[in-house]
Amino acid sequence: MIEFKKLILGDIPLIKSFLLSEGSQNCDFSAGCLFMWRDMYNYHYALFNNTLIIAAKFDDAWYFSFPVGEDVCGALKELEKHCVLNSIPLVFYSLNEKQLSAVCNRYPAYITVSERDWSDYIYDYEPLKALSGKKYSAQRNHINKFLRLYPDYSYKEVEKEDIPGILDFVRNFRYHAEKENADAQEDLRACTEVLENYEVYGLKGGVLRADGKVIGFTAGEISGDTLIVHIEKADYAYDGAYQMLSNLFLKQNEGENIKYVNREDDAGDPGLRKSKLSYNPAYLLTKTTAYIGGYNESKSFDV
Repeated sequence: MIEFKKLILGDIPLIKSFLLSEGSQNCDFSAGCLFMWRDMYNYHYALFNNTLIIAAKFDDAWYFSFPVGEDVCGALKELEKHCVLNSIPLVFYSLNEKQLSAVCNRYPAYITVSERDWSDYIYDYEPLKALSGKKYSAQRNHINKFLRLYPDYSYKEVEKEDIPGILDFVRNFRYHAEKENADAQEDLRACTEVLENYEVYGLKGGVLRADGKVIGFTAGEISGDTLIVHIEKADYAYDGAYQMLSNLFLKQNEGENIKYVNREDDAGDPGLRKSKLSYNPAYLLTKTTAYIGGYNESKSFDV
């Protein structure tokens, strides 16, 4: 019988070992996302025969990841038993195409839902880094303006001594002042935790400075051939800071055999959607939720 445990920071190395072996492009199954948002989505995990299952609870319902590891079939059977014993509907979340196909082949009854708001934006790494061609003219113009206005700027990979200044920047970030809501406060908590536990998270990060102060911070991680950008914050008062920060972070990660960049979803925010589309994504990564039916008279799954 499997037992789900709540994610804690000390679990990062264990969980990351499973996720990196999978090399998923999906930001939902990167260590950074799982641990940054573990409180908001009440993330838990269970292990069976060296196979990982993630569980999330929100809106008073449980959702489960497709298993990752050595015994996917065995883990699915244990998950089915867990749901029957606890009278929990079996619902898989954030499935990619391959996982969705496996679910549809295994279960006789299901309903699937895909929401545009939660699709990840995937970009080709080299064109996004080079910003060449007419379609990137707006981004180049912003960067050129930044270079003219702030010739004293500096950018570097985040090191331990940079953390206090970045923390001050994040805590005073105007986003939190302008959007006093639960999501903004959770975002502040998550960013603060990442910085206070930077070595534990093991992310790659960069800090942008101008006028002798921090004006931007970004962090992400590499999963397979994809750089997933988890955090990107810049001071709007500095024209072009966002575009400069984004471009320098891509260049920071040259030589890592990256083919794609995942800038995560837009959560249905119109401003974010416009911004992410302006960078010309190669495609949107669809994530599907599957609601499984098929209980039989013996109170097990028909599989």
